[in-house]
Amino acid sequence: GKHFIDAHLVPALAAGATAVIAAKGGPLHRAAGNMFAGAMLAMCASGSFLALTNEGVMDEITAMIGGFTAYLVATSWLTARTPPGGRSPWQVGLLVAGAALSAGFVWAAAGSKFYPLGFGLGLGGLAGFAALLDIKALVRPLSGAARTARHLWRMLFAMFAASASVFLGQMDEFPAALQSNLWIIPAVAPLVLMLAWLVIVRRPRRSNGISMAQG
Repeated sequence: GKHFIDAHLVPALAAGATAVIAAKGGPLHRAAGNMFAGAMLAMCASGSFLALTNEGVMDEITAMIGGFTAYLVATSWLTARTPPGGRSPWQVGLLVAGAALSAGFVWAAAGSKFYPLGFGLGLGGLAGFAALLDIKALVRPLSGAARTARHLWRMLFAMFAASASVFLGQMDEFPAALQSNLWIIPAVAPLVLMLAWLVIVRRPRRSNGISMAQG
């Protein structure tokens, strides 16, 4: 199971990094984004299945982390492919999934074998916040900077989940000579990029040069 998850993490991170540095809205960005989304969804599905079936790692919160990461990827991908000011019928289902994950994290927090109470509650709060933003997007469809920001923060936070899993969660699988605290840098890099991009796209200006694919 673990090697199956790793096999999806490597192309996911490579595709995610390519999408970050590629010209936004261009063919390379779209292709890399699609590859990232597909690899991440496969990784999340396999990780959640392992967390629910393997006695050594069986834990509801671990399984729901996979589900939440998949939810972030799906909502980000859908945002980029929904025309500005438009709605998608998939938004309602994903909203329900986000709300269910929020409640699930809170329910499982007290009984987790691997995570402190505050961690589970924090994830529940984050999932609930994302679900509230889903409601807002349904009531008032997004365009411009708000639409771009939604796409960016969800995709980059999902990329952070992947990078942290590789560089921190599985560092013990690295050769001894390569194990170092310096791996925290690539692990948290998606979070730093997320904050930087959010500042850029939200900055008042006539044109910030950033656009998303419409196809």
